[in-house]
Amino acid sequence: MPRGITTSCRVFEAGKPSEENPAEAWKALSARQQKLCDGLNQCSTIRYTRVDTDLTFRCRGRTWINCDGKLNLPDGEVFTGPVEDSVNGAIRFTFPGIFQGQEVEDIFLRFKNGKVEEAGSVQGEDLLHKLLHTDAGSSYVGEIAIGTNDQVRHFFPFMRVCSRWQNRVATRVRFGRYFAAP
Repeated sequence: MPRGITTSCRVFEAGKPSEENPAEAWKALSARQQKLCDGLNQCSTIRYTRVDTDLTFRCRGRTWINCDGKLNLPDGEVFTGPVEDSVNGAIRFTFPGIFQGQEVEDIFLRFKNGKVEEAGSVQGEDLLHKLLHTDAGSSYVGEIAIGTNDQVRHFFPFMRVCSRWQNRVATRVRFGRYFAAP
């Protein structure tokens, strides 16, 4: 972490306080994300491609949720739960996954019919495998998100699972049971 920049400062900045009118900035982000949600809600299949990533999942009948700062800060993402048996392909996370202070670095996952079939990492691979075998649902994707907050410019070391930053856009995956939108 660069000298003088703490995690709490980064979290604070991600809340958009330096914007001329932070409330209006959040309203604008909410509107942009809602358009994204509306478009994604019309999709039946989504495909992410990037170096070391080619991941496809179905989301028909699932709702994309607009996380726009009303319930959580920092915020700025849209997410859904993919159809449980539909995630196929591979994804690589270049930022660490952190669980109870332990890091899993450079994570690579390969999915078949929704389940992790292959998992590896440069560091913390034993922990990765342990977490993916916690229970019957822990090797399935429960939630997948697209981060859109342009004020999130750095990795936060307390992310729930793992993210891959691509031009300030994050792809976040959380394992376990999907909770349907209200």
